[in-house]
Amino acid sequence: MSEVEVEAGANVITLDDYGTAIYFVEQGDADVLQEGGEANESVGPGDVFGEIGLLLTGQRTATVVALTPMRLLSLSGSGLRPNPSNACPRSNARSAASASSARADATRRRDSPPSPVAAAKLELG
Repeated sequence: MSEVEVEAGANVITLDDYGTAIYFVEQGDADVLQEGGEANESVGPGDVFGEIGLLLTGQRTATVVALTPMRLLSLSGSGLRPNPSNACPRSNARSAASASSARADATRRRDSPPSPVAAAKLELG
């Protein structure tokens, strides 16, 4: 996550641009402009914007224009992708234990005599 400073009057994101980050507003205010340039919403401290373009459509669905100087936190799409090297060791241990347990169950089934129902099917077969 990185900090971004934006001057009043600047476009933070622009309609139809490719979405590469989600923004968290720490300070400042901005208008959200839909197609046609109408401001139908505003964002301020504690608000989040940019998630639709990044997570769903790939394109920005609005233009966000800073009304005042802003301080934002920016989380890029690469920061959202799982990193196998950061995987939880406990989770990996559980996965290994589950795989080992499944192999043991398969071996027991293979080495065990068939159930009465399976034996009857084999005799009729």
